[in-house]
Amino acid sequence: MMSRGSSIIVFALSLGAGVVSALSCAASRFGSFSLAPDESNTILIDPPYGYVRLCNDVGSAGTLEAVIDGHEPVTLAPGICYDRDNGDRIALHNLSSGTVTGIYRAQKSRALDGRGR
Repeated sequence: MMSRGSSIIVFALSLGAGVVSALSCAASRFGSFSLAPDESNTILIDPPYGYVRLCNDVGSAGTLEAVIDGHEPVTLAPGICYDRDNGDRIALHNLSSGTVTGIYRAQKSRALDGRGR
């Protein structure tokens, strides 16, 4: 049998776990990544799905290859962003000999100004 103090601690821990779970769910619609040379990674995006904005950081060592859902692969040089495909999965591959970093975000619609903003 649990004491009243133990019950309060268990309740507080379960409440904290629920908050962490909710935060990680929201964070999976946007985030950042870092890939070592020749490393690959797949990012899954929570619904609702939409257009994916993907950027290779200006400070990256080289080119990033990405496939958004089942679309054609795209290559992004450092400082370049892409937002023309939609889906729920991003497959990333570092084509360079140094570390590649970047960000991604799922959005409802694609930017209309042609510059990926």
